[in-house]
Amino acid sequence: MTAPTPSKESTGQPGVAYLFSRYPVASQTFCDREMLAHEAAGFPLLVVSLNPPATLFRHDHFSRLAAEIVYPPAAGISADSHVPSEIAAAAEELERRFGTRFNLPQRARNAAHFAGVLKGRGIRHCHVHFANQATITALLMRPVGISFSFTAHGQDFTTDLGEDGMLQALAKEAEFVVGVSESACQLLREKCPGNEAKIHRIYNGIDLDGFPMADPGSPGLLQILSIGRLVEFKGFAPLVKACGQLRDRGRDFHLTIVGEGPLRDELEKQILALGLASQITLAGLLPIEKIRGLLAGSHVFALGSIVDSQGTSDTLPTVIAEAMACGLPVVSTRLAGIPEMVDEEKTGLLVEPGDAAALADALGRLASDPAARQAMGLAGREKAAQSFDVASCTIQLREHLAPFAAGKAGHDILCLTTEDAPEEIALLAGSTRVVHLGRDLPEASVLEAEWLAQTDHRDRIEQIRTTLPRKFQGHDFYLAARQAIHLARLVEARRIRCLHAVRGDSALVVYLLSHLTGVPATATIEPDPAPPRPLLRAILPSFAATNLADPTLAGESLFADQEKHRDFLQLSPREKKRMRIGPFKFTVSASAAPVEDPRGKALLRKLREIADA
Repeated sequence: MTAPTPSKESTGQPGVAYLFSRYPVASQTFCDREMLAHEAAGFPLLVVSLNPPATLFRHDHFSRLAAEIVYPPAAGISADSHVPSEIAAAAEELERRFGTRFNLPQRARNAAHFAGVLKGRGIRHCHVHFANQATITALLMRPVGISFSFTAHGQDFTTDLGEDGMLQALAKEAEFVVGVSESACQLLREKCPGNEAKIHRIYNGIDLDGFPMADPGSPGLLQILSIGRLVEFKGFAPLVKACGQLRDRGRDFHLTIVGEGPLRDELEKQILALGLASQITLAGLLPIEKIRGLLAGSHVFALGSIVDSQGTSDTLPTVIAEAMACGLPVVSTRLAGIPEMVDEEKTGLLVEPGDAAALADALGRLASDPAARQAMGLAGREKAAQSFDVASCTIQLREHLAPFAAGKAGHDILCLTTEDAPEEIALLAGSTRVVHLGRDLPEASVLEAEWLAQTDHRDRIEQIRTTLPRKFQGHDFYLAARQAIHLARLVEARRIRCLHAVRGDSALVVYLLSHLTGVPATATIEPDPAPPRPLLRAILPSFAATNLADPTLAGESLFADQEKHRDFLQLSPREKKRMRIGPFKFTVSASAAPVEDPRGKALLRKLREIADA
């Protein structure tokens, strides 16, 4: 993973944070595209996920995102964790107004924890997609100096949030609010009177270059594609019913539905009941590269969006913009922001929501008119370029975010530890970034997903593994490898320039991290170190310097370079003294002296020298 080269204006900026309830979510590719476009423009980000992802699935663009991604620690955020009084008071006021439905004590704990994360990285503003629990968490960070903004989509603020009063509180305290369509903005203005001036329409953008052109006018079996979560408001049930009518009219076609969700079993039963098993494929969740291939091989894109039984509907389906980017004609419904996307009779055909017969008519019309499909597809591509290009859309958003981007870079020395309080941590912490491998890293499923997604890093790790003695290539190696791959994103995003293992038991992670990122490694190796000495002999020669306090290793020719392997902290045991009391003779080994400030500063000077080299 290579971070984009930032512009001169943004070099060294911590930037802003993108705060998610959960990241990544397979269906929210528009968020990824938006963040990648920011990075390509030299606008750095931090990604904060309040919860770990629900699955191991990652789209291919996940590995291209340079931003550091912060998750809650594996052990979670403790119920008795400290919450600043300002956050606690704000949460109590919200609970007085809205009751217990938003679980505000948990929101307050999250706010306290992640506000500390943001401040530690020099960030003072976060942007949230969806008016949801993450936005409430952002609201609770405001009393401690973290401002926020949010993008409202549709379902989030119309049904999921479930409380217009809370939406009004969010809009009032936000620096600005984005609506993803004109219809969404109009509804936000109606629900949040007095905040009209801070509500702005910015479409979700798409990367036009990332989508291959289809040939919708080509001959052959009519290939219809639909994409979305298998939930009621996406309108797959009326679309399947329309396909049954299309079949009964003698039309030959194949429909592929991409997505997963709670209605899969019902859709399978509906397809079987209509005798459409050979003409409709439920393809499940697919990576974006396979979706692009399906788009390129289709003739028509169809989405039967409706208002569901809870009052939920699509607002501005990104999949329609993606289909238009591929030059496909669109068949959909006159609902929410969809008419803003699809120009009737020019880029596609629209029908009333839930009207299966009208859907069948529209599909049948395009099935018999290849020229119309081709013309609508080309017009759709032009419309996508004009209205939904991600670079243009994110420029609009950055104009609002830029005033809140912090300008002070964080620490450029990263210390890794597995101990709670080695004496020098207190001396180093103010000048370096300290990560506790047992306490600060996310749960194992996150590490595993990143291991699977970061193929380049994983291949490099496998090359490194073969250079170590065979007995050190097993379980402990792969645990360290997963930790290193996770931390590589932090190192590259935050421009870390020196890595330090606080004790020997974090040296392997530092060694792997250094090889992945090219950042020089250092370590403090204590007397009688925890890792086997043969492992340390294999990895330490590549370190830029070591605070080598183990007398056995220090006495070996491999570590004879005193400038490189020096005990700055004087952790080595003092010389043994022979003593005699009366007739008794014995030897005393003095324990290592406490680490004092001058010696800690000597180590820090060495780390700084390496970082600045």
